[in-house]
Amino acid sequence: MSYTTDYIINNDIDPLFVDDSDAPASTTLLSVEVPAQVNKTTVRQYAQNIIDNAIEDNRVLKTAEGLAVMEKLVKAVREETRFVDAVVDELTLNNKVLTTPNGTLIEVTEVGVKYDYSHDEEWRNIKAEIDQQTLLLKQREAVLKIARDGAEKVDENTGEVVIGANRKSKTSYKITLAK
Repeated sequence: MSYTTDYIINNDIDPLFVDDSDAPASTTLLSVEVPAQVNKTTVRQYAQNIIDNAIEDNRVLKTAEGLAVMEKLVKAVREETRFVDAVVDELTLNNKVLTTPNGTLIEVTEVGVKYDYSHDEEWRNIKAEIDQQTLLLKQREAVLKIARDGAEKVDENTGEVVIGANRKSKTSYKITLAK
């Protein structure tokens, strides 16, 4: 059993999860058939279905835009203190843990734990050495970037002949949503 959900962004920029009949004043960015049972395996399967459908229907750019919008929406909601506090409050009523009918585990946890070691002199000395070595490494990398892909070039500052670093990259895409 499954159902289809369209992820709609309406003219007021409010995210709505509605079926096709509610969409006249909105733009459907992505339509996803969601399984009744959601888990890591079905998510991967449905991700592949989204990719396949986007390519087959020649909707890759619209799908990419829809995914970018959903990523921003999810991040905005999950970072909102009011939402996080409400989820923690609700979980506290359930002994700080809840398993949904789909088997998803939602639990209270500590995040962003940091320790301050700066009171320790030995730690400060080691950190200073690491920082100095990191700076030297970045400076050397800058020199090696003046020549590319193994080519020889003379560093005009020092006269040193350097063999350039091999540059590697991967072509992808970038999406910038309007403000």
